[in-house]
Amino acid sequence: MAHYTGIADLASASPSSNGSLADTVLLSYSTPFVVGNTYTLSVSNVVDDLGLEMVGTYEFTFTYITQIAFASRFISVSENGGTVSIELQVENPSPGATVDLVLKGGVFSTASSGDITLAPVTTLDLSGSLSISIDIPIVDDMEEEQDEYFVLALENAIGVVLEGNPFFTVYIRDNDRKAPEASREIELEFVSRYTVPNPSEEAGLAEIVAYDPASQHLFAISTGLKAFDIIDFSNPAMPVQIQQVDVSTYGGGITSIAVKNGLVAVCVPGINNEQEKGAVVFFDADGVFQNTVSVGALPDMIVFSPDGNLVLTANEGQPNDAYTIDPEGSVSVIDISGGIAGLSQANVTTVDFSAFNSQVAALKAAGVRFLFEASSAAQDFEPEYVTISPDGLKAWVTLQENNAIAELDLVNLSFTGIWPLGTKDYNAFGNGLDLSDQSGQVHIANYPVKGFYLPDALANYSAGGTTYLVSANEGDEKEYAALNERSAVSAITLDPTAFPNAQVLQENHNMGRFRISNLQGDTDNDGDFDELYSVGARSFSIWNAQTGALVYDSGDDFEKITAENPYTAPIFNADNEGNGFKGRSRAKGPEPEGVALAQVKGRTYAFVTLERIGGVMVYDITDPNNVVFTDYKNSRSNTSYDGDNGPEGVIFIPASDSPDGNAYVVTANELSGTVAIFLVNTAPVVTFLDDVIRYEEGEGDVEIRVAVEKAGPAGTATLQVLDASTAVAGENYVLATTTIDIPAYTLDTFSVTLNLPENGNYSGGRYLVLGFENNEEVIGGDIHEQVIMIGDNDIEAPAAQSDPFIQLRHLGSYPAIPPEVRRRFRLMMQAPSVCLLRILPKTRWTSWISATR
Repeated sequence: MAHYTGIADLASASPSSNGSLADTVLLSYSTPFVVGNTYTLSVSNVVDDLGLEMVGTYEFTFTYITQIAFASRFISVSENGGTVSIELQVENPSPGATVDLVLKGGVFSTASSGDITLAPVTTLDLSGSLSISIDIPIVDDMEEEQDEYFVLALENAIGVVLEGNPFFTVYIRDNDRKAPEASREIELEFVSRYTVPNPSEEAGLAEIVAYDPASQHLFAISTGLKAFDIIDFSNPAMPVQIQQVDVSTYGGGITSIAVKNGLVAVCVPGINNEQEKGAVVFFDADGVFQNTVSVGALPDMIVFSPDGNLVLTANEGQPNDAYTIDPEGSVSVIDISGGIAGLSQANVTTVDFSAFNSQVAALKAAGVRFLFEASSAAQDFEPEYVTISPDGLKAWVTLQENNAIAELDLVNLSFTGIWPLGTKDYNAFGNGLDLSDQSGQVHIANYPVKGFYLPDALANYSAGGTTYLVSANEGDEKEYAALNERSAVSAITLDPTAFPNAQVLQENHNMGRFRISNLQGDTDNDGDFDELYSVGARSFSIWNAQTGALVYDSGDDFEKITAENPYTAPIFNADNEGNGFKGRSRAKGPEPEGVALAQVKGRTYAFVTLERIGGVMVYDITDPNNVVFTDYKNSRSNTSYDGDNGPEGVIFIPASDSPDGNAYVVTANELSGTVAIFLVNTAPVVTFLDDVIRYEEGEGDVEIRVAVEKAGPAGTATLQVLDASTAVAGENYVLATTTIDIPAYTLDTFSVTLNLPENGNYSGGRYLVLGFENNEEVIGGDIHEQVIMIGDNDIEAPAAQSDPFIQLRHLGSYPAIPPEVRRRFRLMMQAPSVCLLRILPKTRWTSWISATR
């Protein structure tokens, strides 16, 4: 111990040999160090294991400081997990050192005191142990809640220094609130896919799809190829390319496609750049060029009016990267009522937003987003999508980045109004979101952020005499060299009054990496953010088209559903470029992109595509005040990057227009370059177990058995007696019950009772033919008709004559002659009173019968 001097009361020196690593010596002192004191230790004359003595004296000066820190930054537990243990690490414990463990309330935590058992303040003694474990019971409260979190803080340190971030977050995954259960009134079934040929491996394939019922062709555009594919859809199970039509000679690419009455219309941007005027090019259903006209800058979506007389394009009018050229956004209206052959530029009216240039202040005050100060309203508005009313008198246009919808009068060709969509409060119940890609678990919780809806696709329908708009709230950001609104929460300064919990929020496992817009949120213009705004609402919404009021929003359904669905749970919030778990949580989550509406079995359904994780959500929106989740199907792979990725466009093909009488939903998937085809399963498929069955009159009750060949929504199978029957009701049969209730998604066998009475009449044998009544409840399967042969037991077979004029005697069976010379019967005379009758059946054996007179 003489080698270690300078510090009094050295009790022991314990060396240790660490092999190839440096050896160590543990020095123990009988007098505790004093926190805050500086000590100098002198080491001299130490001899190593080779007998070499240390040269000179080495001095080590240190200040004794007690430090404490959380062992990790956060932990995630299930609400029914019992107890969570929080570990703290202590360096240099010392007598009298204490710190308070504080349960932070208010804006720090969403969990309440009823969710955990922990005192508001717990004083920790740091006099001895190098680690401290705090066990906190979690209350399984049986209440449906958002996922929650609470924050612990180290405060009021005495004789101790707090190391690192003094906060710790505990996430509680609620086990009571479940995703909505699919009603499955209709159900999607993946049938097949078409893959765009892409030998040059271009990006941007199969973005938008359209269908022509007359030709039974699908049309799918590929921006990367500057072409569209014509696909034979006559067999939905096997779509085949007919040809690929190159449009590069007409413009700078291709952005959208629509078809009506065999006329195909495609949008192409300017040849030199997107700021030039674009064009609409018309083809027939076989891809033969018909005509072309110019429209506004960057036509990004195209649609026919319901009567086929008008074609509308949403001209986005995006600026160049430097924002030195910013064309006006607009909608072009093309009148094709006079026929496509005589179409000229005189038939095109481009409607702009110049009338709103003087209303910027009022529109801003109402909540419309304006993004580039130097641009006029007409330039800043960028139409994304158009939907037209059934009567063709009105259209509605999404102004995506502006978070607004514009109404277009198609009679006077002018915009009649613009209304802002407001924001979604992610701090409200039912509006949770998973916003970190670093937390390791799904936490669909509330956070202090508001989301702009920023819808992409839009559709309309009527219910109860009111028109409603349905929006897919994708979200979009301005990302240009001259204007980039994308920021992360950790990269901005949060106002300390509005966000006293800023240090917690800006951690990566919390909101640190979450993307927000830097264009809104500094309400007092002092350089920090008083509010947080994200882009997109991770939902679809229903709006009153007359008032602009929000009627319904799907809240956090999409994330709840995809998190709990066994197929998509492993790839929750994955990107469309890979299967990484929670890869898009920090951005726009599932990112609803497209929407199509359809009437099925008297109900109105919305089909919404999720651009990132993929798949189609189905909701019954017949009553906008009572929307019902119906189904979700995803045809991407959940184990490898395969299948259908990046769905953009979606269409519904009604049963009346499809080649096989079934309804279909078809999606265009940009990243995989595929067109996915889903059968809309609207009813179970039922079949008779027997095609022909024989009974005798008087057998009484017999069973007619029906099996479910393919499961589907609940329905009622109704049997009907077909006209081909010869049996008489009441005399030959009694069918008291003709209906069979089929429960939802069963593969059971069912039966009805058929009574065969004894009628005592010499009427002969009869037959009863049963079939399934045509309705939307069930679909007839492989054996959709059954013949019941009813033998008459009142007629006795005649007795043979005792001395017949002709007698038959079987002589034997022999191989038949080849089929090509075979005849069914041959009669050969062998003598005046003897002949041979040769009978040729379907087999290759011949029976010979001798007939003797």
